Amino acid sequence: MEDLVGIGKVSESIEKGTRELRQLAYDFLSPGVKEAGQLIAQKIRFYSLPNSISALKKAKNQIDESGLSLHPVDLKTLVPLLEYASLEDDESMVDKWAGLLASAATCDTPMTAYVHILAELSAVDAKIFDFICNTVDVTNESDEIQI
Repeated sequence: MEDLVGIGKVSESIEKGTRELRQLAYDFLSPGVKEAGQLIAQKIRFYSLPNSISALKKAKNQIDESGLSLHPVDLKTLVPLLEYASLEDDESMVDKWAGLLASAATCDTPMTAYVHILAELSAVDAKIFDFICNTVDVTNESDEIQI
């Protein structure tokens, strides 16, 4: 097919000119952006490391107190769990992450879905769930909820 109007040549020259501009922008901006990103990531890791350590220690204490045996947690569960725990600014939520980690390390049931559910909860949401779990009794034989 012939380019009768010459749009193809115009388009090629615009693409070539913008390619050079994009490359120059990348050459000048890329190192600075990478460094800034790495600096921010380091600060976040430094800030969040204590929460990860706290969650690990609390989980280990819960497991020791329970007398259950510890087994390795699959990375698909462990990595996001520790990452989410590290970002918490509420100690009660760090406790929730520690409890989930302790459960994952003592159960054979995969906990991956629970990690993502807990990540969506605020501290207030978690307290509401605690209240419901502590006041609602569904253990009766008629399967009726009793408060």
